[in-house]
Amino acid sequence: MCFSWKALAKTGQPDIEATTSKASDDLGQRRSGDLNVSEEYIAAVRTESYEQFRSERQRVIAHSNEENGDTSDSSQPRSSRLLAELLSPDQDYVNAVLQQTILVTKPEFGKMVSGYFSNGEYVYRLCSHLLDSIKRARLSYGKIKNIIDLTPTAGDFSEEQCHWIVEEFFLFMDFENPFSQPDSEALQSIRDYFQHLLQQLELYGNKVHRKLTLINTFKKGSSLCLIGLCIIIVLCAVVIATRSLVAIVAAPVLVTFPVNFIKKLHCESMNLLRRHSAQLDAATRGAYILNKHLDTMIRLVARLHNEVDNNKVLIRFCLQRKYDRYPIQEAVKQLRKNDFSFATTLDEIEDHIDLCLININRTRKLLVQEIRMQQQV
Repeated sequence: MCFSWKALAKTGQPDIEATTSKASDDLGQRRSGDLNVSEEYIAAVRTESYEQFRSERQRVIAHSNEENGDTSDSSQPRSSRLLAELLSPDQDYVNAVLQQTILVTKPEFGKMVSGYFSNGEYVYRLCSHLLDSIKRARLSYGKIKNIIDLTPTAGDFSEEQCHWIVEEFFLFMDFENPFSQPDSEALQSIRDYFQHLLQQLELYGNKVHRKLTLINTFKKGSSLCLIGLCIIIVLCAVVIATRSLVAIVAAPVLVTFPVNFIKKLHCESMNLLRRHSAQLDAATRGAYILNKHLDTMIRLVARLHNEVDNNKVLIRFCLQRKYDRYPIQEAVKQLRKNDFSFATTLDEIEDHIDLCLININRTRKLLVQEIRMQQQV
């Protein structure tokens, strides 16, 4: 049986905690087509667990702003430090569990799992940084929002309005694009890592499933061999029984010993491999879902980056003509058209970030649970 992470993503997964979102469950139950996080997040943002997580995340950021004494200064990436408080289980606990289990017993797989956990924490921090970028974008676009709200949709602007709009445009141009190229490159780099990890897990999974298949095949073949062996032993015992009473007593032992020994060996091997397979499935599923979230966020960040740049080009062209009424009116008209789309995309990427953080916590807990169960085998 060929192991496939795409097929795995369509299988069910047990509910681990109350914070598990409905969309995350649906991700594992789809039976056709690839996972599409863009379609699933709409259902997720309506769930109670999602709202609880977002409220907690906002509380942490608000507390950070209060400690720093300035809730309006968005130039400081304060959420990056405090959002780490929401990561569960934390990296120190994960490292301790790994050191006691698979890093010792399965070093090859342990290295992949260790990379999954550490890079998952890095994604958490990238998401935190993106939340800071969203905050900066909303702050800078407050200037544009004021212009849209305080200017008429029809008719010419007055000279006073044109002067005010130009001043607001200059203030807007002072803000750098919050969705910079390094952010996109960091997201793409970590997405590439998880794609490579998925390939490694798939190859490793094929080895594990081949072992399971081999043991099952051996079980069927050994059953036939055991039947034949028992018949031979019994026949030999019967023949020898006429000459030795000891052979009669030893015959049952000779028959049952190989049967029990092989059965015990088979059960132990199957239990270990099944537990290892469950760990592998949990890691693969988590990496696959995380990779899909990153795909979605990369597209949204690129869209926001381009829209900010395009608006700056439009405003720069307008400012070159200073207080000329016509280009100012045309610029405001275009900004008004783009406003709803930009605001919607900001809300959408924020929703995806929260859903991604929830899924990181969920998959980390599931994988740690599977690894710890190894100690009980």
